[in-house]
Amino acid sequence: MDLLALVGLAYGFAVTLVTTGVWVWRPWRWRRPRFPRVALGIVVSIAAIGAVAATPQWRSTSFYEFHGEIPAAGTLLRVSSYPGTAPAGSTALRLLYATTRADGSPAVASAVAAIPDNAGSTAVAWQHGTTGVAQACAPSLRDNAFKPEAIPAIAEMVSCGWNVVATDYPGQGTEGRFPYLIGQGEGRAALDSLRALRQLDQVPDEGKNMLWGHSQGGHATLFADQIAADYAPELEISGVAALSAAADP
Repeated sequence: MDLLALVGLAYGFAVTLVTTGVWVWRPWRWRRPRFPRVALGIVVSIAAIGAVAATPQWRSTSFYEFHGEIPAAGTLLRVSSYPGTAPAGSTALRLLYATTRADGSPAVASAVAAIPDNAGSTAVAWQHGTTGVAQACAPSLRDNAFKPEAIPAIAEMVSCGWNVVATDYPGQGTEGRFPYLIGQGEGRAALDSLRALRQLDQVPDEGKNMLWGHSQGGHATLFADQIAADYAPELEISGVAALSAAADP
């Protein structure tokens, strides 16, 4: 529905510009029509259509769609190559996995993962800061999800052989409600991303797990650590780092 509204708004704006340009002509000016106004409307219309067609959400929705009953939390549902830039010395993947919301209802979330060429058994779950609250704001939809500005120290983690997974949280990339500063929802998505990561053939089933996040992601990281023993007891949480956590808005 968000995408349909965006398309409708873009077309409506462009049509308004065109019709307004035609309307302001006076009858006696038909011999010398002011074509620049109409041309401007046409250019804006084409630009609006092109902008919508070029958005990541318009081009990449199929991977994020899941139909049918959602399986147990942490289940890896789908894997594909990440179309953006991968950290040097690693393979970048995009994941779709099952999780649960704060109220316990099932949900689907997406993530990106970097698997080092010299991968060991350690896994790091990165929780991103605020990027927006809409479906199209998912970091995995962009081609720069692994830049240092997006995931600090990503190059150092990969060089250590640490497997890195970065959730979008539910509602970004995938459809549904987005758990913005809802600790249980964010924390569950983070822990389930680690569960999904360890179902990849390249990653050992067991090993040390670390939680690392910034701002909203720092908030998610703190909650993930608090609920881990009850929600995901099989995960050994060995380290937690919350940078500028949104703990007291």
